[in-house]
Amino acid sequence: MTNQTIFPAAFPQTTISKILVVEDEPTLSIVVCEFLRIMNFEVTCAENGVEALDRMCLNNFDLVITDVMMPKMGGLELIQNIRRVKPFLPIIAVTGSDYDAVFELQDDFTKAIHKPYAFDTLLSRIYQFEIVYSD
Repeated sequence: MTNQTIFPAAFPQTTISKILVVEDEPTLSIVVCEFLRIMNFEVTCAENGVEALDRMCLNNFDLVITDVMMPKMGGLELIQNIRRVKPFLPIIAVTGSDYDAVFELQDDFTKAIHKPYAFDTLLSRIYQFEIVYSD
């Protein structure tokens, strides 16, 4: 992630409010979750796909941001599990590699970004879903 200053007031309001962040790297998880909280999102964190599915049983999320490479259950398997029960839930898949499978998954409800990414890139992906929601 790059060093940047972002002000919540500079971004429009969105119907997306509850976000599940699935990231196994502790420092990155903390930074992303805190940034999203500063941007006025309600954020829940999970360390892997198994934990994410458990959290999804207890909460309704408007968006999932998931790492691809994780222990226990990776992001691609998580996305497949989510799509079985919530085919229209917006998902952002994050990958540190040139992983073609992630980009093949992209559609109106699944977007991908590369690590490292800037906060404004993450926000722009979140707001891309707003366009889908508003149609």
